[in-house]
Amino acid sequence: MARFNFPSLASNQYAFTIDTMNYRSCEVDGQFQRFDTLGDGMCAHSPSYPIQRDVLPDFLFSLAAHLLVHPEDVSSIGYRLRADNGDAKIAFARSIVFREKGKQQQYYSLQDQKVSASESKRHDRRYEKVEPWMDGSYKSVTHILYKEFHSAWAVYLLHAEVRDWFSRVANIWEPLPALALDWTKDHNVAREIEHALEIVSASVKAADCADNARRGLANYKSNLERASAPQKVEMAS
Repeated sequence: MARFNFPSLASNQYAFTIDTMNYRSCEVDGQFQRFDTLGDGMCAHSPSYPIQRDVLPDFLFSLAAHLLVHPEDVSSIGYRLRADNGDAKIAFARSIVFREKGKQQQYYSLQDQKVSASESKRHDRRYEKVEPWMDGSYKSVTHILYKEFHSAWAVYLLHAEVRDWFSRVANIWEPLPALALDWTKDHNVAREIEHALEIVSASVKAADCADNARRGLANYKSNLERASAPQKVEMAS
């Protein structure tokens, strides 16, 4: 659990806070907060409060700038900047299609990534009914993968991940997540949010790559030290 502050790139009147202990339901995410500075550097002139969608791009761009300078904070927040379904689960969700009437009821398990018509699956908690609205579409896939505990931001990430899969794998271009979720009617605003997510995701990857490089160099130096250390010679008895 962590809490850290960082300045806004767009304004000196407020700054941002990440508070990973906050799980309040709000317009974006309870962990994404801001506080008023009134031009007084990073000095807080108000309690922190959840950000609204209108400052989300600035929040993400500002967070990207912060993580490039403070990569140690990636471990605290990186998981909040990416969905975790993966290509295999999305492909499976798209394969779930309701059968026509007269055919046996089917059940599916996201955990096992299996579809079954076995009656024994009716009472298996890992399985759910294949419903009539499940047709392999973008909307169907996002609904199947949706979790009730998702924050609004987590739902956005889900839509972004599924949209990316549809464009890469199925060559189908769906609306930008902010448009699909009715966060805005303005395509430019929706694109700015998407671009901000791309930039902060790049900063997370940069921090991960730098960390891998540091680990690799440390291992190499350790190997050199072991190789140059005097070897013990055992005397014959």
